Amino acid sequence: ISWQFQSLHDLQNDQDFIAHRESVKTEKENDINIDPIKVENASPQDLIDSGFSTIENQVKTELLEKLKEIDPYYFEKVILILLKKMGYGDFVETSKSGDGGIDGIINEDKLGLEKIYTQAKRYNENKVRENDIRNFIGAMSGDTSKGVFITTSTFDENA
Repeated sequence: ISWQFQSLHDLQNDQDFIAHRESVKTEKENDINIDPIKVENASPQDLIDSGFSTIENQVKTELLEKLKEIDPYYFEKVILILLKKMGYGDFVETSKSGDGGIDGIINEDKLGLEKIYTQAKRYNENKVRENDIRNFIGAMSGDTSKGVFITTSTFDENA
């Protein structure tokens, strides 16, 4: 298909283009919907920012859904690897069962001078409860004052 247009407005009003756009549109809920009025009044930078934001939100949603599908123990490891990739030091995974509320210990720096305890909960519908946080804090007592509690869900109001 070859089109030549003077402006974006001409393109959006062209019947062939409209038919083509409709034919390639998927049935996904998070399709990018372009509002012609907003596009016409937007600067190129606004359009880029809007497109980037839309794609970023789609990636976040898809990533969260994929994380909710993986094995909970694998999720714990993914979190430790992510923290290492973010610039923290090496990590130690605690045993899967009986970990005492600690899923991993990561060095805050590459020298391992400070430790950060991690707890990762891969939940679909359940919320992190106050008791989960209390157990995590209790497991950290004495060894470190830093901890990160990460979940694919949300925290209930008391947590």
